[in-house]
Amino acid sequence: MKGIYNSLKKELAKKSKSSEILQTMTAPVVWDWPIPTTGTTGENSFNFSDRIPSNFTSETYSQSSNSFSRNYASYLNLINASKFPLSSELSTQRDLNNPQPPLPPNGPMPPFWTMVSKVSSTNDLERAYTLSNYPFQWINSVKSSLPNQALTLLSESGNLTSKSFKNISLTGESNGVQFGFKADAWGTIFINVENWYSSAIVTMTQQAKGLFIDGVNRRTVFSPNGLLPGRVGSLIVALNPTATVQVDISKLATEFDIADIGSISVGGFEFGDSSDNGLNIAASFSKKKISDSLIEYSTVPSSTSDIAYIIAVQLEKFY
Repeated sequence: MKGIYNSLKKELAKKSKSSEILQTMTAPVVWDWPIPTTGTTGENSFNFSDRIPSNFTSETYSQSSNSFSRNYASYLNLINASKFPLSSELSTQRDLNNPQPPLPPNGPMPPFWTMVSKVSSTNDLERAYTLSNYPFQWINSVKSSLPNQALTLLSESGNLTSKSFKNISLTGESNGVQFGFKADAWGTIFINVENWYSSAIVTMTQQAKGLFIDGVNRRTVFSPNGLLPGRVGSLIVALNPTATVQVDISKLATEFDIADIGSISVGGFEFGDSSDNGLNIAASFSKKKISDSLIEYSTVPSSTSDIAYIIAVQLEKFY
């Protein structure tokens, strides 16, 4: 993942000077979330938006079990309103973050709340988040400007496995191997917090070094294990990913028969024979001669459908 992380970081630097923390996914996630209907949100969309990341220093992303919306409500109650300059905004935020309201049997959804459609349990009323784009909309949008949105990342790490030699693993450009990750398009999807959240309040209390939080150490809130270490600010998504591996047989003295390739893995994706249900993406393989000594193997997706994946996230850190 290291090579993909560094390459992706360089690509993001070309698009913006964002100070957000980049973390790649250990295993990419299919981004197929439905566009929310009025008053409802899908479980995957809500969890990605509301779960606090478990670690802000890692290069790979993992979720904690902590809820950003619930922790934010608890944090608001720690602020001393008599000392806080934005007392009216604080009062409004506390009102908006009161305990979950009862759901009207036939009435409209309470403001800034949403019903989360859960697969394994009853639906729950939760705080509302929105995305700057949803899969169906984003795919249609970027397809109109292909190939301008294409992504190509190089990696010094990856795996090419052989069916005959199950344990073979080729890594490292110095060993005559270079891996690549490609996608038809890629983009940044922002997670927007509705009006129940105030970044101004968070910034003021964070910068005031505990001035507005009586009797509680500031680190109780703004620390790696505190109430509000940060949140997921955006998703990095990629459309129809494929992988390549260039093998320099003058260094490696190995050229693989296409029929013998088991899988190619790069950037958290594993591409392999469609008969192997354990693989991320079912694919076949092609081979192209680049020079007398350089051979490139590429994955060819078995599906012709457009599929987007979350390949990384960007985090906002508060401590």
